[in-house]
Amino acid sequence: MKDVGLLLAVLLVVPVTCCGGSSALPEKDQWIGIEVLEERVEPGKAFPLTVVRIWNRELAAAAWDEGLLAPLDLRLEAFVLDEDEHRVRETRRYRAYAFALEDVSIPAVPFAARPQGGGAVKIVHAPALRLRVAPTLAATSPGAPELPGGPLAEPPSRAPWIGLGLALLVGLGLVATRWRRPRRPVAGTPAEEPAAPAPHAIALERLGRLRSGDGNGVVAAASEIVREYVAERFDVRAPYQSTEEVLAAPAIQTEARTQRARLRELLALSDRTKFAAHAVTPAEQESHLDEAEAFVRETARGEAS
Repeated sequence: MKDVGLLLAVLLVVPVTCCGGSSALPEKDQWIGIEVLEERVEPGKAFPLTVVRIWNRELAAAAWDEGLLAPLDLRLEAFVLDEDEHRVRETRRYRAYAFALEDVSIPAVPFAARPQGGGAVKIVHAPALRLRVAPTLAATSPGAPELPGGPLAEPPSRAPWIGLGLALLVGLGLVATRWRRPRRPVAGTPAEEPAAPAPHAIALERLGRLRSGDGNGVVAAASEIVREYVAERFDVRAPYQSTEEVLAAPAIQTEARTQRARLRELLALSDRTKFAAHAVTPAEQESHLDEAEAFVRETARGEAS
């Protein structure tokens, strides 16, 4: 575990510049590492845990699943995405909790990826973890026993409580009888509350408001709206995942190729403005909004109402 922690520490301090910079990510085509700095943890007390994944851009990485670290309970504190022209690196930092009274063992965690052009899935593993759970009380000295006090007082008579209970039951019976009587509808009162707008309607309304803006901010905002729509429509944690993770989600893979390609280009343009300092032209902005609205309209057909 210490060797893994040392390797992760070296990886996390490597300077990264995107899109052809002078410094490159570590030369690992597919790798996963898990860092836990504390060898002993206490039940219910937070401790830091870091997960790092690296893959070649020629691979489509599977979405990260926090359930692979069960039975640990995880709270995400930071997500960092580093890229260069050859590789992608994800870093997730968590506050982890072990709600157990004995040591916790986690099997080797898998990381699957498939070539972008198709082919067999390749899987690598992080080393298995074993956390020593320290009890909050020492078994050899749990503390002084709690001694009984003085003589117990004579219990009070139950007769008043029995009478009060019978009166309460009679009152509840009368309330239940009145509640079962049919109520007359009140004139002018709507029978049901209006349904909340569907996710696609919300997304289209928000995208429409962006038409009056300009610049990279419009592209970034539109991409965030699309990610939030994807999260609602496909049950994918798109706002917290990389572009590759979103596209590799099983729910997205069932969509038509044109829709997957449209989503890839929508998120890729946002990535270029964010990580490669790409300046968006007015034509690109207009096309980006058109494509975003088309993606939302064409994928709303199976949306739950």
